[in-house]
Amino acid sequence: MTMTLHFLPIATILTVVSPLIRNVWFLTPQSTELLDVAGPWEVLGHADEVAKREVYRPLLATASGGNTTTRHGLLIAGALPLRALRGRPHTVIVAGGSPYLVSDTKLIAFLRRIGEIPRIVSICTGAFVLARAGILDGKRATTHWMFMNEFRERFPKVIVEDKAIFLNDGNDGPRQVLPPESI
Repeated sequence: MTMTLHFLPIATILTVVSPLIRNVWFLTPQSTELLDVAGPWEVLGHADEVAKREVYRPLLATASGGNTTTRHGLLIAGALPLRALRGRPHTVIVAGGSPYLVSDTKLIAFLRRIGEIPRIVSICTGAFVLARAGILDGKRATTHWMFMNEFRERFPKVIVEDKAIFLNDGNDGPRQVLPPESI
């Protein structure tokens, strides 16, 4: 039996109507962990409910868009292709799944080209994707405890914090985001 989960954000409205609405790009590799997408998505939805207005506009994107299969077989439908993302996100969230997500070369190339954004987050082993893209070089980072040693060995330029559940390493300010057609 195949089950499909449809993430249907306001995918056709890709520009921010109000500066008070924050675009959040969920960049999801194949074989992602459903919880790594659904958990943060629900938190943003709850924040909108508490605020009684749209504060966050989550957009789900994969390398080619359409459907993506989670690590344990659940199908997520309705993802945008990376090339459809427009504007400047407030936050980018890279979902994890396994340390072998680094094989998603289109996603890694996209991350290398978008430049620095106000907030970039990895969930669990999504840190492997950010590290492969070079985003974590010289920064403190953590990942799932089962993959901590492998993370440290594969990415020696990353300052691995193995006693932290989450980290905020800050940034040096935003850089220009390249338009999708140049990616």
